[in-house]
Amino acid sequence: MATTNPVSQVLVTSGNAALLAAGARPNTLAVGQLGVFNFHTGLSVDGSVATDCRDIYLAVGVDPGAVGSIQDIKTSAGQVIQNRNVKALTYRGTVADIAKVVDIMGITARCEEDYVVKIEIRNGQVYIESGFNQFTKSYNARTGCCADACEDCGTGDPNEIAEQIVNQINADPDGMLTASYVVNKITATVAAGPTATADAVITIGTTAYTVPVTTGDTVTIAAGKIVTKINTQTGSPYRATNAAGVISIYPVTSVSGSTETLVYTTPVTGMTITPIVAATKTTIAAGAAFDTFQSTYVGAGAGIRITGVPMAINGYNGSINLKYVKNRNIDFIVSLPVGFECSGTVTVVTEAANSEGSGYDIRQLEYMSGGTNGQPGPYRTSAVHGLERNGGTIYYATPGANYNTVILAYDQASVGGWLEYLNNLETIIAVPCADTVTTTSIGAFFALIFTQFGTFADDIAANDGCTNVATTTLVAATDGIESLS
Repeated sequence: MATTNPVSQVLVTSGNAALLAAGARPNTLAVGQLGVFNFHTGLSVDGSVATDCRDIYLAVGVDPGAVGSIQDIKTSAGQVIQNRNVKALTYRGTVADIAKVVDIMGITARCEEDYVVKIEIRNGQVYIESGFNQFTKSYNARTGCCADACEDCGTGDPNEIAEQIVNQINADPDGMLTASYVVNKITATVAAGPTATADAVITIGTTAYTVPVTTGDTVTIAAGKIVTKINTQTGSPYRATNAAGVISIYPVTSVSGSTETLVYTTPVTGMTITPIVAATKTTIAAGAAFDTFQSTYVGAGAGIRITGVPMAINGYNGSINLKYVKNRNIDFIVSLPVGFECSGTVTVVTEAANSEGSGYDIRQLEYMSGGTNGQPGPYRTSAVHGLERNGGTIYYATPGANYNTVILAYDQASVGGWLEYLNNLETIIAVPCADTVTTTSIGAFFALIFTQFGTFADDIAANDGCTNVATTTLVAATDGIESLS
């Protein structure tokens, strides 16, 4: 059997209990408690005697009828886990979906011109329905009429483009993406007013502003003079406001970088400007908030921020989820095929990452393993009416919960008649993410008996709990992956 499709079993724990103490029978397990048993004696082991752990099996107490006490046990895949044939041990901490975020900035506009933003969307549903054919959506904008007869030399409002694109994305009935606005905001605070009459020189980016200030100007008055100069100087690429000495500055559309800052080039006696925060990307919600921004900072330009929306999980009755989709998070690629030949930059702010350990996904693993472990077996639906048969899959994972998982991959060597067999098996232990007593106990036990791997307890310590952060950077000692080549 191919190792990419092993016979599997899913053991779901509950109750945050440590592994069953040594010397006990499986029927002494509590509901949701995991135990490790010597295959030959049938008694639980604690890993302290290596010879007792050469051939083992795992079992968890279950209560399928919800009567409040153990009614049965679920055991690991296969009859036995042969220590010598265990080839991989993996720990996956629960991770929430991370939405992809993309910014389109540096938009300039010509009047009476069409602009198109094209987005290719990828997720599990797209691949199911479209295979590897592109699934794209296009959103378009058209700028207003030119004020003169020369279309090529007329100018348009870049915020008009942004607003049309944002509104179209947010109105898309498929709801796979949301859009807002993004701007580069510089802030500076006049902390003390001048004690002399002189010209203060303020530089933002490459533009200098000479601001006359007078002895006795309050911080609000001094900041107001700086703001007035920024807004009225011919060719100024910034717009600003003043609130009790705090200056907020936004670039106009032609300035799209994120490195500009305010420099107090020529100070005036007594007047201090601190703190100064360099250009920082700030989002503005669609609707009234953006209307207020445009009326307050007349001429300031905004970019477009596009965020992916993970698919909602499918609710279902019975034991078969007919609309299950893996990798429900949205990945997408943004291109600017029309109108942006000389402007517009696309920047990926956050890459998409799919969740790990969702109870919804664990239940699907339980369903898949049921086809090979006899619960209910490979024939899940009736040939007569096409619906699920009686005695369907019994689930122990909770759809809305999150789980940390321990995955044990191993081969079972056996002899039948005159032939030798090597079967590929996999057991997945799903532990509620807050049950750190259980995961710590598993890590300590596996570290004792599976000495062919690295220290597994370190992997659990680095990734345990419910708030793990997805990362593409793996550290060998704590990446949760232990395998034999």
